[in-house]
Amino acid sequence: TSTVVVNRGEFVPSSGDLDDKGNILGRKSLRKLLRIKTRVNPEIIKNDYKGFVQVSVSLQAIHEPVNVRIPQSTDGSSAIIFDREGQNKPIILSDSNHLNFTFATHQIEQTEEIFVYGFDMRPGILPAGSYQIIPYFLIDQNEAPPELTASFGFDLHRFGPDFLKIPFKREGGKFIVESSE
Repeated sequence: TSTVVVNRGEFVPSSGDLDDKGNILGRKSLRKLLRIKTRVNPEIIKNDYKGFVQVSVSLQAIHEPVNVRIPQSTDGSSAIIFDREGQNKPIILSDSNHLNFTFATHQIEQTEEIFVYGFDMRPGILPAGSYQIIPYFLIDQNEAPPELTASFGFDLHRFGPDFLKIPFKREGGKFIVESSE
């Protein structure tokens, strides 16, 4: 929240929490709503690994219940982002040919709720390196200013690397691909 002065429907600069140009003074921060923990099994693979990788995502509301929208697809596919450390080019893996999903809404309480995803790893699909696995879901926030969501510069319902622009703090999810040579 900020304190502002309005005179005849216009904001009054240099009063309250507005500077002389009408910008809000001070740093505004977003309140943390969820504790997000990601676990990967196995955590380390060789780049010629062929098999299943399981991703468990733990969500826990911090203050009051939070509604999250989790992607659902008719064919049971999932989508995960691999954010390679030291790179600025995340890798998207999806079990389906489409990256649009319908969403199911879940209310997350203060007790931990775990969602399990998985994917079949094929040899050579990821180069050797250290990755952060990012699960894809959205938080419903009726009170989020539309200007904030518009500032992300992409359609929130379209899965892709721009999802990483959303301010989330996550724990865990480290995944290492080692060279098989």
